Amino acid sequence: MTAEDSSPAEVDLLIENGVIVPMGEDRTVIYDGLLAVDKGTIAAVGPRDELAGRYAGKTTIDARHKAVLPGLIDTHHHFLQNYLKGSRDDLTFVDWIAQVSSPLIRMAVRDYLEGNHELQTN
Repeated sequence: MTAEDSSPAEVDLLIENGVIVPMGEDRTVIYDGLLAVDKGTIAAVGPRDELAGRYAGKTTIDARHKAVLPGLIDTHHHFLQNYLKGSRDDLTFVDWIAQVSSPLIRMAVRDYLEGNHELQTN
């Protein structure tokens, strides 16, 4: 939007009213934020009151009471479970999760926290 053209820029997606955690090194959190996305690229992110009126979304999502994590790459995987496939075939799935998978995950989290002291809470 320019001074001559006060109409909002049209973007593919607006996500507004959410708590935005932009994944920056400064760990900024934007409460009541606005995120504009156009052609798969983040066009703007910031406090909604600063960006309101600058963008019009083809689609708008009200993210009130939700967290918005732009730039987060979900590396969710099940590598560990894949290696354990076939172990303890005598257990039901629920028992296998409780007796095999969950203890190993807790162990992995504990090892991770021991190597990353700044993440420890106590």
